[in-house]
Amino acid sequence: MLNLGGNNLAGEIPSEIGNLLSLEIFAAQNMSLVGPMPASIFNLSSLKEISLYNNSVSGSIPSNIGACSNLQKLSLSFNRFNGFIPRSIGNLTKLEEIYLGDNDVEGKLLHLII
Repeated sequence: MLNLGGNNLAGEIPSEIGNLLSLEIFAAQNMSLVGPMPASIFNLSSLKEISLYNNSVSGSIPSNIGACSNLQKLSLSFNRFNGFIPRSIGNLTKLEEIYLGDNDVEGKLLHLII
């Protein structure tokens, strides 16, 4: 577990986060994170939860999100994501919770998951 929430960190999420092969929970909410979400994070097959709400992470949600097969919770609300919700989210068969509110994303999420 990597819980950084509320630690006043700022800047971009480094792509090296994809090197933490045993990481199951990445929590970095209520901070000043900016820039794009590194696609390398979705190479982590053990990852069960991503909580990045209330930051300023921007760009599109990486399309390789569907490779994160053990993901159960995805919390990206209150950021600056834009573009379409990747269709690969439909591959996340263990996903129980998803929060994308207060972003500028488009797509019909229910059709992707069912």
